[in-house]
Amino acid sequence: MTDLVVELYETRVGTLTGSRQDFEFVPAPSAIETFGLDSTILSLAIPFAVVPTRSGKGRRQNFFRELLPEGRMLSRLAQEAGLAERDTIGLLRRYGRGVVPRLPHVHL
Repeated sequence: MTDLVVELYETRVGTLTGSRQDFEFVPAPSAIETFGLDSTILSLAIPFAVVPTRSGKGRRQNFFRELLPEGRMLSRLAQEAGLAERDTIGLLRRYGRGVVPRLPHVHL
């Protein structure tokens, strides 16, 4: 699986990397420079760190999973894309820009 770039204010802030169920958000070094170490500009669940902590991995994954719809709509989108419902990176790659209305400056 290839990485998925995460942008904020048209600036690359990091990548989602890993498998469909075991993925991680890795902040870009330039984002840490721009927004600061431990910046919570994306979310309190995702402070920018040079090395993300293991203990916060679930919170970081949940942040990105919760950008997707739930229930029947998630099932429908996954079916249309030919992806598993738990393939967060794949679904965000396919629908990311359309499912992030709450965060208008975040682009996947």
